[in-house]
Amino acid sequence: MRIGEIATLAGVQVGTLRFYERERLLPPARRQRSGYRAFDPSTVVRVRFIRRAQELGFSLVEIRELLAASDARGQVVGAELEKLAAEKLAEIDARIRDLRRVRRAVLKVTEDLRCEAPLDGPCPILAALGGKAPTR
Repeated sequence: MRIGEIATLAGVQVGTLRFYERERLLPPARRQRSGYRAFDPSTVVRVRFIRRAQELGFSLVEIRELLAASDARGQVVGAELEKLAAEKLAEIDARIRDLRRVRRAVLKVTEDLRCEAPLDGPCPILAALGGKAPTR
């Protein structure tokens, strides 16, 4: 498959695929006689995995490690993969704590500052989040 086909099926731009190639997240594509790169159809699944892992907060280094472990097909020592998973789990737990703290703060703002029409000035919630004193 050509790079444009892979990009369309994976829902990314061609430049994204080139970036993933440079970052060694994708195996090098074969070159056709015409000079075009020929990608294996499984590249679509790999690109979708990379995008989803990024959305979930995995760094490119972590994604590369996960892909390498997957590509090794059992050659990676279980302890290495377990360590990587434990580190990511600790990071996820920390992010959840941070998100809960932010949620509580936003909830307090919404409970304390209800938008009631009509107002003389901006909505108190917007004013509070923007750092301006609400006016009534």
